[in-house]
Amino acid sequence: AYGLDAHLQRFTTNLGRDLEVANVVAVVRGTVNPELIYVVGAHFDSRAEGPGADDNSSGTAMILEAARVLATRPLPATVMFVSFTGEEAGLRGAREFGRRMKDTIRVVGALNNDMMGWSSDQRMDNTIRYSNPGIRDIQHAAALQFSNLITYDAFYYKSTDAQALYDAWGDIVGGIGS
Repeated sequence: AYGLDAHLQRFTTNLGRDLEVANVVAVVRGTVNPELIYVVGAHFDSRAEGPGADDNSSGTAMILEAARVLATRPLPATVMFVSFTGEEAGLRGAREFGRRMKDTIRVVGALNNDMMGWSSDQRMDNTIRYSNPGIRDIQHAAALQFSNLITYDAFYYKSTDAQALYDAWGDIVGGIGS
């Protein structure tokens, strides 16, 4: 609906039986250096014990809104919005994305967003998870300039889809997580 190049990245995984699943990928092509790619991702699965609205419908809603806004505001580099399946079942979608795309695209930065809305009180805060301090600093600057969000650092990306992106493309990961 946003006019983006969108497709399903289908694959089979096994969770006691074979399951046909898919990541959802939408692309805003860069205007100057389209070969440089930034991945903005979030997983869309949840766990039975929840809270699914936060982990991780909130991250999925964030990438949908970012895709909507950037669809009419192209950037110099390409942005791939990826909604990953199977994070809660072992990072299956992100690992498949990395396996397929590692040698075919040049990812120079990735923002993995997991649990954007969690709060146990009235404060507007969240954690910036990162493997790359430069991306962390950009996220802090954006939070300060464009929001009232209070941010905390967490040199943490393992056990999230960011780990699969790190494994495929190296030290390029930032993101938000509660």
